[in-house]
Amino acid sequence: MRPVSLLSSGVLLGLSLFATPVFAAKTKAAKPAPPAPPAANANTPKEPELSDATIGAVGKIKELADSGKLDDALEACIASLPSAPAKTMDRALLCQIKAQLYLQKGEEQKAVAPLEEALEQGVLEDKVAQDFRLYLCQLHFAGQRLPQALAWLDTWRSLAPAGTVKPEQVLLRGAILFQMNRHPEALEAAREAIRLEPKPKDQSWMLLLASLQQAKDDKGCAEYLELVLREAPGDESLWRQLCQIYLATDQPLRALLTLERGMDRKFFKDPADLETLVTLHYNLEHYTAAADLIEQGLKDGRLPPAARHFELLSFCWQLHGDNVKALAVLDRAATQLKSGDFQISAAQILFKDGRRAEALARLRVAVGYPDLKNPPKAWIFLTYLALELHDLNTAAEGVQKLGEFPAASKEAKDFGRALEALKRSNASDSPKVTLNPPRLTSGGSGMVYLNTRPAANTPCGSTTARIFPLQINTPESLLLTTPTPTNIL
Repeated sequence: MRPVSLLSSGVLLGLSLFATPVFAAKTKAAKPAPPAPPAANANTPKEPELSDATIGAVGKIKELADSGKLDDALEACIASLPSAPAKTMDRALLCQIKAQLYLQKGEEQKAVAPLEEALEQGVLEDKVAQDFRLYLCQLHFAGQRLPQALAWLDTWRSLAPAGTVKPEQVLLRGAILFQMNRHPEALEAAREAIRLEPKPKDQSWMLLLASLQQAKDDKGCAEYLELVLREAPGDESLWRQLCQIYLATDQPLRALLTLERGMDRKFFKDPADLETLVTLHYNLEHYTAAADLIEQGLKDGRLPPAARHFELLSFCWQLHGDNVKALAVLDRAATQLKSGDFQISAAQILFKDGRRAEALARLRVAVGYPDLKNPPKAWIFLTYLALELHDLNTAAEGVQKLGEFPAASKEAKDFGRALEALKRSNASDSPKVTLNPPRLTSGGSGMVYLNTRPAANTPCGSTTARIFPLQINTPESLLLTTPTPTNIL
């Protein structure tokens, strides 16, 4: 029998499979026996010993493994195990070699049972046994056997000397707890890992943020995200996460500032991000800022020349009180998109400004387009203006056209009676005809004002006054990925 120290001979997992003096023993010519060691002190613990049979078996296993015959080496190792008694170094060593051969073959999960059996022998040095426990935790975690992983890690930690636990091990425990849906404990583990590190790792912050999210602590999550981004502002997904929290908690100004800060760092390049920024400015009544962003987006191509963008741009200038710019936008849109609805919007602006003849001229152009969203409403508006301006020919045309739309039959009759009354009024001294103006901004009017346009008495900063859907592309899940045995964190 020969004494062997597992720690001193380097048989820890992760080192070369056969890097021990015993494994490297020659089997050819026998060497002279070394001088006898001095007598051991009675109080000195006796080192575990390996039998000659095990040493010989290990030599054969080494030769097979060195020649790349891992299956043969594994078969030889398994065949040697029955002759190794329990609670001996022989069995512990052969179990470890069996585990290492499985690892070399890429069959990590098959290494679990022999490693656990090696520990059960009770003959491993403390440091080696601790390394095995930690590695077993990692293997169970990789195999998603979370209770077993946590049990091995807790055993390892209970035996670890004070002050030797590293942030990586604390973070590993937090990741296991998180996946077991024990989020409060995972949160505490993340905080402990952060306290232990002079410069906390990204994984620690991610675990903390994910745990706060699961706890529905948006305020705490936002506070930590702000702190993280102050130190490491290069992760766009964190900017998006922070912005999404502010949007979800109805903090539009904070969301807007977060978007702008991210854009200053060349993030948030999607058209949807720009639309979100425009929406936030609009809801905060920053109409010129919203208009400038739309103009810039249309110019540089981030926003397509879509009807909704021109509509909102014109509407922003109207709310700002600049109808000249609003009309210019609608003219540009009508030219580019060839849509009569923009002429109807222009007529609305002119009508409200008291420029009725110009409004009527716009409407006559509008009804000549075949793609109006709501032709009956356009003809109602036109006919009303024609009657108000005593343009009887145009009014008569409008009444006739309205008769072609079943949905406008009532208006056709009302305007027809008004037209006849107006003719009689012009031919006599009868009282002047009074007309009620059409409801230009009512739902389904056919005007190109957005359906989300707030009523005149609705503050545009209201959270219900949405233009574009508020959307920030959310980052990938913050859940920690399942580690591999060789790269746990």
